[in-house]
Amino acid sequence: MVFLFCLLFFYYCNTSFDYELYFLLISSQNISTSLPTEFTKLPYLQLLDLSRNYLRGTIPPEWATMRLSNLSLMGNRLSGRFPTALTKIATLLYLSIEGNRFSGPIPKEIANLKNLDKLDLSSNDFTGHLPAALAKLTNLTYLRICDNNFTGKIPNFISQWTQIERLDIQGSSFEGPIPSSIFALTQLRDLRISDLKGGGSTFPSLENMLKLSILVLRNCLIHGKIPNYFKDMMYLNTM
Repeated sequence: MVFLFCLLFFYYCNTSFDYELYFLLISSQNISTSLPTEFTKLPYLQLLDLSRNYLRGTIPPEWATMRLSNLSLMGNRLSGRFPTALTKIATLLYLSIEGNRFSGPIPKEIANLKNLDKLDLSSNDFTGHLPAALAKLTNLTYLRICDNNFTGKIPNFISQWTQIERLDIQGSSFEGPIPSSIFALTQLRDLRISDLKGGGSTFPSLENMLKLSILVLRNCLIHGKIPNYFKDMMYLNTM
């Protein structure tokens, strides 16, 4: 299988004719190798899916020149700090590096990805506080940062994600309580927060989230009564 992987690169990256390759999907092929720099020789490439393989190492710095809109590297064995090369691909709309071995803090340069619509950083070993630079990703409709080792509280700047429809913050070592600024996220359809540490709090203000269909607030140290406004949430089916 590795031979076929390399053969594909040789064919598409070294042909003498002008081949406009826009999509490349090599998912679930048990490929075990490092990521090649040759993808940069595909100037028209927009979607690259290398998910569910055994890719190792990190992202080559040469990838910073690519013009991808969709990149999935989920379910591999990539490691090291958050790849700075990715923060330079400003054309990205969708980025998933879920299920790898990346570590360290989320860099402030992530603000360069201002066009991002969907971002998944789950199931890595990211640490530190969420950088304020994330607040600049105002086009986000989907964000998952589960299963990491962040510190501090869920920041109030989440109120800047006014377009977000799914927010998943489960098992990421944050401290409670859920910030009051969450009330601004009126487009939410799916909200999942779990396993907060520290002191408890009353039920967060969710009365503006009339589009919610899924709500998970597990082990969030919430006390008191469930608010009456839930009877007005006509789409809520999982709680």
